[in-house]
Amino acid sequence: MTDEFLALIKSRRSTRKFKPEQVDQDKLNAIIEAGLYAPSGANAQSWHFTVIQNQEIIGKMNEDLKEAIASSDNLPEFMASKVKAAASNAASNLFYGAPTLILVSRQEDGFFSMSDVALASENIMLAAHALELGSCWIGSTGWLFNSAKRNEYLELLQIPQGYSPSHIILIGERTDSPAQATARKENAVNYVK
Repeated sequence: MTDEFLALIKSRRSTRKFKPEQVDQDKLNAIIEAGLYAPSGANAQSWHFTVIQNQEIIGKMNEDLKEAIASSDNLPEFMASKVKAAASNAASNLFYGAPTLILVSRQEDGFFSMSDVALASENIMLAAHALELGSCWIGSTGWLFNSAKRNEYLELLQIPQGYSPSHIILIGERTDSPAQATARKENAVNYVK
């Protein structure tokens, strides 16, 4: 393993401020290809990627997601106040102005599909970082796809039958440099020899 590859992993950070310019198509193709080459349980490749660049649709998704969060009673305690505040702010953008959203869906009957989409997503985010683009995993989008508007979005975004949206990865040019890494938790590893 090269020092350069380890440095890439250690320097990747979530981006929450994006430039409005659209992502270069060649870079986007490379990012998607990295996701497609992720490992998967039994080589099922139980993912589907929907690349969303239509700003009108992204704006609608932002508003509908804020509505779904604001009306939800099952937010985890650790994020309830922060997410509810953002959802109730008319000016907030839960996608941080990213010009490209990659909706990652998982095969509903895929035995390892939750792990598969996580592995593919990590490949996507590392590829974006290697290409000097920012990325951010948005897990709160689950509330949108569990709301009354689920079927509307499944049709609008042409999600294949048998697949369920899992999360969104934001992709775009960063407006600033990645932050420094926070300290890693202690006692997170033990060895059994």
